[in-house]
Amino acid sequence: MIRIKGMVGWRGGLLVLWALGWALGGIGLVRRAFNLQPPEDLVVGLTAGLLVQGVLVNLVARFVPLPLSAWAISLLLGVGGTLAARRAERWRWPLNWGWWLGLAALVAWGYAMARGLAIFDDYAHLPTLSLIAAGDFPPHFAYDPAISYGYHHFLLLVSAQIMRVAAWTPWNALDAARALAFALALTLALRWGRRVTGHPLGAGLGALALLLASGTRWVLLVIPQAWLERLSPAVTLIGSGAASGSTLAEALLRPWMIEGGPPLPYPFAFGNGLLEPGILLLNAVNSLMPYAVILVLLLTATRWREPGWAGGLSLLVLAANHLMGETDLPLMLAGLAFITILWIVRYRNRVLPLGLRQWWGVVLGATVLAMVQGGTWGDLAQRILARLLGHPLPPSYQTLGFDLTRTPALVSMHLGVLPLTRPATLVVALCEAGPLLLALPLMAVWGWKAVRAGRWFEALLVAEALLSLPLLWVRFTGSTGVRNTTRLYAFLPIALILAPGALWVWLRQRASSVRVIAAGLSAVALLSGVVLLACQISAMGRPVVSYFLSGLDVRMYQAHWDRLDAGALVFDPNPSRAPTLFGRFTRAGDTWYHFNPKWLSLAEAPTPAALRAAGFTYAYLDARTWQQLPPAIQAAWQMPCVQEVDRLENHKGDFRWLLDVRACP
Repeated sequence: MIRIKGMVGWRGGLLVLWALGWALGGIGLVRRAFNLQPPEDLVVGLTAGLLVQGVLVNLVARFVPLPLSAWAISLLLGVGGTLAARRAERWRWPLNWGWWLGLAALVAWGYAMARGLAIFDDYAHLPTLSLIAAGDFPPHFAYDPAISYGYHHFLLLVSAQIMRVAAWTPWNALDAARALAFALALTLALRWGRRVTGHPLGAGLGALALLLASGTRWVLLVIPQAWLERLSPAVTLIGSGAASGSTLAEALLRPWMIEGGPPLPYPFAFGNGLLEPGILLLNAVNSLMPYAVILVLLLTATRWREPGWAGGLSLLVLAANHLMGETDLPLMLAGLAFITILWIVRYRNRVLPLGLRQWWGVVLGATVLAMVQGGTWGDLAQRILARLLGHPLPPSYQTLGFDLTRTPALVSMHLGVLPLTRPATLVVALCEAGPLLLALPLMAVWGWKAVRAGRWFEALLVAEALLSLPLLWVRFTGSTGVRNTTRLYAFLPIALILAPGALWVWLRQRASSVRVIAAGLSAVALLSGVVLLACQISAMGRPVVSYFLSGLDVRMYQAHWDRLDAGALVFDPNPSRAPTLFGRFTRAGDTWYHFNPKWLSLAEAPTPAALRAAGFTYAYLDARTWQQLPPAIQAAWQMPCVQEVDRLENHKGDFRWLLDVRACP
C-alpha cells in the first residue's frame, strides 16, 4: 500500500467540461419530462444525466471508441437537454449554491474514504476497467480474451470515461465514480424522505437508513456463550467468513478478513452477508447507484408532465439499472404482472388504467434494451439466440443455474446457507437479516394503498419485494457460486428504501410507547453501520492503490498503459496486475478463482520459449518472482531473443521488469 497523488490541472478542467454536458442535459430533460420543484429537479436531473450518459455510451462505444463516444454523448445530452427545456419554457440555470456545496461535500467525503480502501474484488474490477478504457468493449475476460465477460459494468464504463477524459488512473477514476454515486444516492434518499414524511427529520432518517442500516449479526455476541456454542456448529462459513474463523463463534470475536480493508479492521460481528450498509457499499462495483435508480423513479413516477418525454427518460433510467444487476428484470416483470392481475380482479375491469399501461411500456422497453445493450442479460440473450439458430455457443464467463429445494433458507455471503426449518440456523438467519424483516407487513399495506391510489411504481416495488420471498426455496448455482443467491432477496433493499417513510407515516397515529419501540429497533438496525463507519474513517487521509499493486507498478502504468501493441498478451505471475497496468490481456484461467493447468506450469517455470509457445508476447516480472526462479531459468532470460522494454527499481531492492519475448522461438 502506498500514498499517491490525485491528478489535477487542465485535465481536471476537461473532466468538469465533460460532466457539465451530461449534468445540464439531464437537468434539462428532467425539467421537460417531470413536474419537480427545486432542488428535487437538480439532484434527479444530475442523476438521470449520468445514467443516460452511461446507457448511450454503452450502446455507442462498440462502434465509436472512447474517449470520442464519451465526448459525443456528453455534448449531445448537454445541447439536447437544454434545448428541450427551453422549448417547453422550463429552462433556468441550476444556481442553488447550497445544494451544490452539500453534494460536493458528500462526494469529497466518499472519495476520501474510497481512496483509502481496496475492498470488494479490486482484483476483478481494476483489470476490467483498464481494458475497457483501452478499447475492449463490450468487455472480455481479463484472464482470457476469448471469453465474453457479460458483467454489470455500468459504473466501470463511467470510470473508463473518466480515465480517458481526465487521464486518471483506474483506481482514482473508479473511486471518483463510486463517490459520485454515493453522494447522489444519499441526496436522493434525503429528498424522498422529505417527500413522504413532509418533515426534515424524516428526510434525514431516510438518508441515514441508506447510509447505515444493516443486519444485526452482533446480537449473537450478547446471547449466553453456551447458546452460541450450540448454534455455531450448525453454520458453515463461506468466502471471507471462512477466512475470518473456523467457526461462527470464533469469527464473531475476530476482524473481518477482507483484502484491502481500512487500517482499523472491520469487526466480523458487525459485518453482514445479506444487506451491507451504504457506507460499505461505497466501494462496491456500482456503489449506491442501484439505489439511486430506484429513488429517481420513485421521485418522478407520480410527476409525469409530458408522457412521451417522461416515459422515454424512465425507460433509459431503468435500462441503466439492468447494467448493474441481474435479478431486478425478472422480478420487475413478475411484479408488474402481479399488480395488473390484482387490479383486474379487484375492480373487475380488463381495461387497465393509463398509468399502469404506461409503466408496462417503460418496463417492456427497458427489457428489450437490456437484451441488446450487453451486460449479463445481453450475454444471456446472445447465447439463447445462438442456441435457437443452431450456432456454436460463444464462450462466456457468466453461467446461470438455479436449484429448487424443499427447505427454505437465507443464504448469507459470509455465513452460507441458513435453513429456516432448523431452530439454530433460524436464530442466526433472523439476526443476520435484522429488524427490517418486521417492516414487510407494513410494506404490503403500503403497496396495496399505492395500487388504489395509482402510484404504480411504488406498488411495483412492493410486489417485487413480496414476490422475492418464495426465492428462499431457490439456490443460485452459476459461475459465481451459491453466495450470490443473496442477490435474489429484493425484499431487503426495497424495504431499506420504503420502510423509513412508511414507518414514519404509520407512527403518526400511534402511542408514544409504540414510537419508543420503533426508535429502539431503528437504532439496533443502524448500529452495525455506525461501527463500520468508525472503522472506515481510519482510511481517510491514507490513500492506497490496491493490495496487488505497488509504487513501482504505478510508475510502470504511467510509462506504458495502452502503449503495447494491440493484441499483446502479457504473462504475469500476479495475473490481475498486467491487465490493470498495461490495458492488455493475459491468459491465466477461465474464472477469477480457477487458473488453468498450463498457466500454473508456466508460473512454476516461466522460460521465454515456454511463454512464447503459449502465445504470450510480453512478460512482467518482479523481484520476488525472480528470486524464486532456479539459476537455469534465470539464465534463459538473458538470451538475445529477450528484449528489455523497461526496468524500474527502488532502494529496497525490489524491481519490475517488462520484457518482450516475441522474437523467442
